Amino acid sequence: LEEKINELSEAKIQLEIHNEKLELIVKQRTEDLIETNIELEKSNKKLSAIFDYCADGIITISADGVILDTNPAFQRICGLNNEEISGKYFDQLFINEGSGLVCNKLNPRKHIFLRDYKLRNVITKNIMPVEISFAPIIMSQYQEINSYVGVIRDVTLQHEMDRLREDFIATL
Repeated sequence: LEEKINELSEAKIQLEIHNEKLELIVKQRTEDLIETNIELEKSNKKLSAIFDYCADGIITISADGVILDTNPAFQRICGLNNEEISGKYFDQLFINEGSGLVCNKLNPRKHIFLRDYKLRNVITKNIMPVEISFAPIIMSQYQEINSYVGVIRDVTLQHEMDRLREDFIATL
């Protein structure tokens, strides 16, 4: 009986040692997780600031061309708020004569640059020429791509400068 008591006492001591080790591991991993969450939060705030205050329009679309999210600059360009834009197809907002659906141009392996697109502002009814640069958003370690980010730049001034240059050359 005394031998069993000694064995149980020894087992209890070993269990307490393992328990302390386990508590130490849990504490360390919890601290690491908290640190990682703080870094992730900082990164998210930085990304949100870039997204919200960028002068160019930013849009995210699904692989089939459905608009998922837009930044305030894009919303100002087209005269709609994010709720009115989200869920629409890219080709419902952008005008491109005879070039086909944008989702057929998206490439998961590289960035693409689209010219000769136009965007109509719903409020002012102005149609402005834009250039769009799309890049795939890689969402996992398996390189899955189910959405794209696009930067939309108003090139009205560039087109006007080109027109003025051509007019000037024509008068020479």
